[in-house]
Amino acid sequence: MNAQTSPGTLSRVIEDTPLTLSLAVAEAAFDGAPLTPALARIAVAARGEEVAIVCLDHRTGQREVHTLRTGEEVLATYWRSFASHNPREAVWRDAPLGIPVDFDRHVCPRALASGPLGPLMRRSGFPARHVCGVRMPVGGDAEIRLSVGRNAGGGFEPRTLALIGALAPHVASAFRARRLLAPPGAVPAPLPGQAAIEALPAPIALVESRGRCVLANAALRVLLARGDGLRIGETRLMATDAEADRALAEAAHRLLDPAAPPSVRMGAILVPRTGSARPYVVRAIALGDASPLARGIAFVVTAPDATAPAPEILRTLLGLTEAEAKLAALLGGGATLAEAARARRISVETARSQLKAVLGKTGCARQQDLARLLARLGGADATA
Repeated sequence: MNAQTSPGTLSRVIEDTPLTLSLAVAEAAFDGAPLTPALARIAVAARGEEVAIVCLDHRTGQREVHTLRTGEEVLATYWRSFASHNPREAVWRDAPLGIPVDFDRHVCPRALASGPLGPLMRRSGFPARHVCGVRMPVGGDAEIRLSVGRNAGGGFEPRTLALIGALAPHVASAFRARRLLAPPGAVPAPLPGQAAIEALPAPIALVESRGRCVLANAALRVLLARGDGLRIGETRLMATDAEADRALAEAAHRLLDPAAPPSVRMGAILVPRTGSARPYVVRAIALGDASPLARGIAFVVTAPDATAPAPEILRTLLGLTEAEAKLAALLGGGATLAEAARARRISVETARSQLKAVLGKTGCARQQDLARLLARLGGADATA
């Protein structure tokens, strides 16, 4: 579907230059207005069907997406189930800042359409068959990606690459200013319990139910700074080792599947590190409705010899009360229900009642299932 314009609009956009297009984007960005009219003008000037501006914060995983014609439902499906299968993502990551890229030169459109993205492309036209784009920094660990796509007409002419290359610095400046000047209500509200998760000693990344990575806590950021096997992506924790990364992608896909039963569990994933360092052990854990991030995922990185999780971790991640978390921690450490009751100085009946509440909040059917969940969270059973 080509961008449609009235005769009056067409007479104006024919005269559009990188400067006038940049001003259109900047005005909308500063005012908090929809970018669709500006994107439509870019589409006409670039002879494309789709234009997208994606602002990514690689530290927090937050993502702001503006597109000309792709609806939110399709975008949510893409980020949740297809983004990790898109070979263009590797091209985006390696693309030099400010240098326009013709993706057809790196990823064959025919191979892309016949791969895992094929069904989504045929159903919605997204991602586009032919794409060119450019990325620019917008401060901190954030960047914007400006892209033009189309499904007919083949690849893009050099003039289109030159156009988006000229636009990119101005669009980046607009988004940089928008990030600095945004009022408090314009940024996403913090997660319930985010401060506690941030302070936890366990390295944790949280992914919401729509497949967007919303938090990498301080412990994980310190670990990622080593650059020896793990990094944070837009939708999940990612591994530099191809086999381990495929396992992480499969875990995210299975746990975020709305049709998956609440009891679905993933085994530990060993992530190789550089040199002779022992591998990381990553657990992908489905969070229950009572957690701060209902029906999302927690990626927890642990050492193979880690012990049972601390009560504060269970309380924060799984939405347990203090009493429930202390009981669960004892059970995770190998205590029987009777032993845990004695240690807590409560009756076995009270312990059984608390255990029932814990099972309900974690989606576990039996105490054995809970023990396996706690082992994964704590880092035991590294060969599972």
